[in-house]
Amino acid sequence: MKHNNYGRLLRLIVVFLVTTTAFFFFGAVVQRTPNQPLASTPATEVVLVSAQRHFENDQSVRGNDSTVKNTQTNHSVQRPIKADEDNTTLVHEVIKEVQDEATPLQTGENLSTPIAPVLQRLGNYSSLRQISASPVSQFVFTKIEKTGSSTFFAVLSRFVIKHKLNILMQRKRVHIDWKKPKGVAWDIGPKNVPQADVLINHALYKKNMVDKYVRAGYKFVVMVREPVSWFKSATKYYRYQVGGSSTEQVLSNNKWLYFARNDQNGGPTGLRSWFHLAQLQWLGFDYSLKGNMTAITEYVHWLNKQIDVIMIHEQYDASLILFRRRFGWSYTDLFYRRYIITNSGGVELSERARAKLLSPQVNLGDKILYDTLNQTWWSQPEIKEEDFWEEVKFFSDVNLKTSQALCPQVLQTKKTYPIPPNKWCPPEELTVEICSQLLEKNYAIMMKNLGSYALGDRYNY
Repeated sequence: MKHNNYGRLLRLIVVFLVTTTAFFFFGAVVQRTPNQPLASTPATEVVLVSAQRHFENDQSVRGNDSTVKNTQTNHSVQRPIKADEDNTTLVHEVIKEVQDEATPLQTGENLSTPIAPVLQRLGNYSSLRQISASPVSQFVFTKIEKTGSSTFFAVLSRFVIKHKLNILMQRKRVHIDWKKPKGVAWDIGPKNVPQADVLINHALYKKNMVDKYVRAGYKFVVMVREPVSWFKSATKYYRYQVGGSSTEQVLSNNKWLYFARNDQNGGPTGLRSWFHLAQLQWLGFDYSLKGNMTAITEYVHWLNKQIDVIMIHEQYDASLILFRRRFGWSYTDLFYRRYIITNSGGVELSERARAKLLSPQVNLGDKILYDTLNQTWWSQPEIKEEDFWEEVKFFSDVNLKTSQALCPQVLQTKKTYPIPPNKWCPPEELTVEICSQLLEKNYAIMMKNLGSYALGDRYNY
């Protein structure tokens, strides 16, 4: 008996030593360097390990389908990984506590499934197309709320008016309603043409509709935000929709967490909920598949291949410079001032609340989306160049100086201000027109100006 006990003890010691060694080894491997992508150490405390690698009954994503067909079953397990710097104390037990029910393991599955193949499937899917150096004037921007999209929308709207582009736009101050035909809730202008040059307003991404009503060859631009940060901002901005509830209160009350948007049919936006998988919904994911993590993962894979320029909220100016280099735009095209700012920096979430937020039942899908696009963004060759980051800093300084000093001077003196050439751009000019549009503080007026330009009296503000 003693011999058996000693043998069992020896085996336990060996297992402990091997496990400890592996833990420190992998911890060293995933430790992030300053310029390494955030996706290498995501804030997600769980990683979806798909046990069903392929769809059954021909469920794979193919061609130009913008949604993923439903699967008969959804077999997935949640596997804890080392938490990141911002959430070092979250553990698997906390995550498990807030999950409504655990998905049973299938035959042959276990929690030691390697995560590397999963991360590889999520990343390295993008084939970002190299765009001509001449200014690109055909593009689609999916405007996702609370990602900094209104600020970028203002930039794009200036470009549309400046270059007299035809834009697909709603006829009223609401979101574009794809359920209604052209000429009813939305239209194209200023020219009476069947296809627009651009689409930049709030519109659910439906590839079949976009391909039909936007000229062929358009470039697809998407801006996303880290889901915890997004949720804090969204719950604070839309606090009146949830009875003034705090972020923590929204998470603890399923009535508000899954609060229906407009109506159960999605209303004019096409979105079903305010806070649940909102970023995925804006990008066209079929909300009826919200509980199917395999469908979410496959849709993110497909989407990652469709996007020409990824923009990351947390790397705003760097994303703008990447956009500039791909689109061949000038600095004066990209100068901006921030719109619709929600100060959510003071909003704190408990560990349990964060775990629930990033669980499969809530917004793990948005986290998979963000981590995948973020990883793709950081893998682009420009990001690794020192010259790129020098330009980002230069642009940030010039942009701040332009909005705070140069444009006010232009508007006061009514004189054009010459911007000298630099190593990245030729000489440019700040005109009264550019500065008037740039410093317009009222977002509603900017929307009205764009609507009047595009649709004239057909636009009902």
